[in-house]
Amino acid sequence: MNLAAIDALWNKMLVTYGSEWTRKFDGMPLDEVKGAWADDLRGFTVEQIKYGLSMLGERPPNLIQFKDLCKKAPNYFDSLQLSYRPTPSEEKLAKFRRAYAD
Repeated sequence: MNLAAIDALWNKMLVTYGSEWTRKFDGMPLDEVKGAWADDLRGFTVEQIKYGLSMLGERPPNLIQFKDLCKKAPNYFDSLQLSYRPTPSEEKLAKFRRAYAD
């Protein structure tokens, strides 16, 4: 995750939690904290990060808690199920067989 994305995440947390968010990092070098978040969130998809943000609780999460929220994101591609399978007409099947007959 790049630092611009981390800044956007930080802003979302700040808007959501206010000073409770910033107090978590008092006395810590903010660049290093953001770098750690960027490193640990690398490999998560945008959808997973958005899901994590949508699941925020009443208290601001630490990095481990936020990663756990992101990991719970549903995998939309795995859950896609196609129930409709078109059935070709007998006419189309016959035309296909004639076209590809030996």
